[in-house]
Amino acid sequence: MTANNSVLGSCPQCGHEISEVWVMLEYETTEGEAGVWAECPNCETIVDPIHDKPK
Repeated sequence: MTANNSVLGSCPQCGHEISEVWVMLEYETTEGEAGVWAECPNCETIVDPIHDKPK
């Protein structure tokens, strides 16, 4: 098995890059847009690294 380390985006809480290996759930909106919920390996927060913007 190969690890997929593609970066999805950054954690909106701490700014740490989140790769695909941290994905917990993939989903599709009613408009057909893909999204994910992932755990930040730095602050351990569950976030949407694709759609959330850093605060």
